[in-house]
Amino acid sequence: MKKFIIVLLCVLACGGAMAYDVMYNTKTRVYHNPSCGSVNNCTNCTRMDSSEAKRLGGRPCGHCGGKK
Repeated sequence: MKKFIIVLLCVLACGGAMAYDVMYNTKTRVYHNPSCGSVNNCTNCTRMDSSEAKRLGGRPCGHCGGKK
C-alpha cells in the first residue's frame, strides 16, 4: 500500500509529464498493454510508465507482454 501511495503522489506531482504506457495491477503486480483484454476486468489497475511498473516489482502480462 505504501508503494501505491508513493506512485500516486509521484503521478500527481509530475502532472502530465510522465508517459503512461501500461496498466499496472497493484494487487497481482502484473502490467498490461492498455488494450489488453485483461484490463477490462481489472479493478486494481492504474496507469503508469512501464519502467515504474518494473521498479515496483511488476512483471509483464503473459498474454500481451505489457507492450503496445
